[in-house]
Amino acid sequence: METDEDRNRETRRSDKTLSAGQNTGENQPPKGMEEGKLHITDRISELPEDVIRHIMSFVEVEDVVNTCINSYCLTRACATLQFLSFGENFFPWRDTTVPIGYRYRPSFLEITNEKLEITNEEVIGLVQVVNHMKIAKQKLQERMNTVDGRIVRLQHHKVDLIKFCLYLPSYGLIDLEPYIYKLVSSLVECKIQELVFKVKDRYTLPGSLYTANSLRKLHLTGFKLESPSDGLRFPSLRELNLSCCDVEDKLLQLLTMSCPELEFLNFKFCCGFDSLQIFGLPKLKKVTTKFGFKQFNKIEIQAPKLEHLSHHSTYVDRLCVVDVAACKSLKVLILQCITITPQWVNDIFSMLPLEVFELSDCEGLKNVRITSTHLKQLSLAQCMNLNNTEVDAPNLSSFSYVGVIPLRISLKASALEDIHLCIFPETSESQWHSKLIEFLGSFNHYNLVELIVIFNPDEWIIPKYLRETLQSPLYDIKHLTVNLQVSWMRLKDSILLDLLDSFLWLAPCLDSLSVICGFLEQTVELIHETSAVEGKEKCCASAPFRCWRCSLKEVNFKNFQSIEYKSMVKHYFVENARILKKRAAEGLRNRDL
Repeated sequence: METDEDRNRETRRSDKTLSAGQNTGENQPPKGMEEGKLHITDRISELPEDVIRHIMSFVEVEDVVNTCINSYCLTRACATLQFLSFGENFFPWRDTTVPIGYRYRPSFLEITNEKLEITNEEVIGLVQVVNHMKIAKQKLQERMNTVDGRIVRLQHHKVDLIKFCLYLPSYGLIDLEPYIYKLVSSLVECKIQELVFKVKDRYTLPGSLYTANSLRKLHLTGFKLESPSDGLRFPSLRELNLSCCDVEDKLLQLLTMSCPELEFLNFKFCCGFDSLQIFGLPKLKKVTTKFGFKQFNKIEIQAPKLEHLSHHSTYVDRLCVVDVAACKSLKVLILQCITITPQWVNDIFSMLPLEVFELSDCEGLKNVRITSTHLKQLSLAQCMNLNNTEVDAPNLSSFSYVGVIPLRISLKASALEDIHLCIFPETSESQWHSKLIEFLGSFNHYNLVELIVIFNPDEWIIPKYLRETLQSPLYDIKHLTVNLQVSWMRLKDSILLDLLDSFLWLAPCLDSLSVICGFLEQTVELIHETSAVEGKEKCCASAPFRCWRCSLKEVNFKNFQSIEYKSMVKHYFVENARILKKRAAEGLRNRDL
């Protein structure tokens, strides 16, 4: 039993040991720590102010302020910071100070006007709402004053503002339009170069911004853009991004005539105009559009340096006219939900040096015939009525197809390396498998094919009677990737082995088979016997190739995380590959001896 005297004796012994260690230089506190206090050297403050401001440009304003509390140098650099970013958390998008239970209750005035009977509990709730709204209004005003204060400091130091980001919500508490007008005027005075401004309500964009000569990049969300009375001039604007904005058709025409330096133009879910006509922008390089309404029906662009045009829509066959014949530098053309004809496709490739061409959800398109020496990447997705596809492109390196099996597909592409196929059945099961085999045969003489499996993986299990009567369609390819876009947990062991067996019949001479499921990619490397001494099995007796069942001599596994699954696949190869099975049998006999 340990007594108090024993504990005191042990404590004195520890103190002596510590003192001895201090005398020899051992067990001493780190440099800068005295009497239990750690003195941290502020090395950032020793940097030049320009460097400090550059570092702070990547940090939101609130974090910058917290960092500068204990440093005069940082505070001085912060006062003239030319990058002001007020993140989405600076102004919460909804009033989180009001209890959710009361946020959507009727007001007291509405209740009394309708002469409704209310309980004491509901009266207390309404009073709480009023109090919370007062607090929210006060906090909102404080945040607005903080933003104004940062800009006033820049004006006081006569420093130009390079970038300003603000996400401004609306609670219905304050009319924010006067504040927005004042804020934009101050930003223009600071010679703002890049503005990212997002509002929740559809406020009208202040007219003072339309004459911001210093503005280079403009990102607006939620605004209403109207033709200004004082005209419109953006002599330095290079990038314009409008999202969820209401844009007058007349203003759109003015924009395209008043931005001589514009290089990038992006519209996302904007409304107010039914066509996009762009003329007189000599430096325009990229245009992207994304619409979710029915009225949009025309794109016409005349821009000699345009290289990239991307149009996405949520309504099938709404866009009827795409006129880009004058864009002689166009290399990337991505179109979704448009109405085009085979002749339009022929004309576009005869006139333009397209390198990337992507079509999706073009239900009216039935035939595609492409001849091009420039084309490098081709994608056809969900063009459900596409029957015939002919491509003659010697420099094509990537081809992607998503949809049902077309009647005919022909590829002449000697440089083709990557093939991505995502196909699903439309007909009965027997027709589906026979059409699948015929379709895959079009890609037999290429090195790598990726098959994307969605919906029901069982649909890719080729019936036995078809394997016995038809030839494997991909006997010439060496690398096959199967992308299973289903949960691995839903796949039973028997289905996995049936899928493996089916894919190895589709491509019987593989050097590698990779299976992707989620974020996991597992690869099986197949090493074959090159000599023909072993001969052929019945499975490939009449075929122009020697399948893996006859030639496989070694299997390597990569990234198999499940030992059980790896063992199951290994056992499958041993049981079905003649050389491996023979070696396994010899090993058993030698062990018995």
